[in-house]
This record gives sequence, structure tokens and C-alpha cells, in this order.
Amino acid sequence: IVLKELNKIRPRYNQVRILETPDVYKKVERIKSFIGKSLFILSFISLGIGGVGILNLIATTVRERGSYIGVLRAMGMSRESLTKIFIIEAGIVIVLGTIIGITFGVGMSYIAGNILKIPPCFNFFKIMVTLALIMGISLIFGVYPAKRAGEIEIVKALKS
Repeated sequence: IVLKELNKIRPRYNQVRILETPDVYKKVERIKSFIGKSLFILSFISLGIGGVGILNLIATTVRERGSYIGVLRAMGMSRESLTKIFIIEAGIVIVLGTIIGITFGVGMSYIAGNILKIPPCFNFFKIMVTLALIMGISLIFGVYPAKRAGEIEIVKALKS
């Protein structure tokens, strides 16, 4: 009865069948576990690479704007205000990057789901936790060069 209902609800996905072989089930679970762990490790590697990318981007921006930093400091801008400017810039890059990344990931999941005839399933809470985690870690990576920008001496910044 349950199978008939599932097949009525999801007609475009061939037929739902029950597999009762314990050995096959155990193998499928081991493969699923391995893939889950592999993707978890890859996600943290990519998170680290993204964080280093943010660090490099903000550090490059600080180097390129050395003379502007010197002029702003000479006009009386405090170190904290200068640091806040670069933290806000890092925040904008992080927010745009995470929104584009999540949108791309969800879109590609739908495309792959249509090709493989497996509908994607998303957990909104997990997406929001991931979003917060990515933004937090990336902001930590962006704070270091922003603080360095605030610590630049006026004379040294004007020379560059």
C-alpha cells in the first residue's frame, strides 16, 4: 500500500522499490558514510582556502591603498576607524561570496537532481548554520589585515 502511494506521488521517478538484502544495505550505508565524511573534510579544506583568499584580498587592498591610508591618518582619522573600513569591506566581500556560493550550490543541486532523477533535499537550518560559520571564519581571516592597516604609521603610509 505504501509503495503504491509513493509511486502515485512521484510518477516521474520510475518506481520506488524496497530492497531487503542486509548485505547490500550495509554496503550502501558504508559508501554513504564514506562520501559524507569525504565531503565534510573537503568542505573544511575549501573553507580554509576561502579564508586565506579573503586574507590575501584584504592584505593586497591595504598595500595598494597605502597612500590613501596615509592621507586619511594625516587628516586625523583614528586607527579604529581605518580598521573598521577594511573590516566592512571584508564583510561585504564575504556576504556577497557566501550568497553567490549558496545560490550556485542550490542551483547545481537542482540541475544534478533533474539529470539523476533524484530530487534534492535541503535543510534550511543547516544552510543558515553553514552561512553563519562561513561568515564568521572568513571575518576572522579578514580582521588581521584590517588591524594591520590601522597600525600603519602615517609617514610610512605616505611614502608608499
